[in-house]
Amino acid sequence: MRGQLPFKDYILRHPMPLYVRYATCGAEAGALKFYADPYGCDATLRRALFPAPAKAGSPM
Repeated sequence: MRGQLPFKDYILRHPMPLYVRYATCGAEAGALKFYADPYGCDATLRRALFPAPAKAGSPM
């Protein structure tokens, strides 16, 4: 992380959806920059996005 931000609690009157973005790479100065994967999610995401190709001769 680049720095620690102070925590603040908010009480919402109505429930609302929360979307969490988890990224271990980003663009900085026009180049990809990779970060550590402290939660171990990269391998699962890689398998979901890039499944292993079928082997030659195996039924699809």
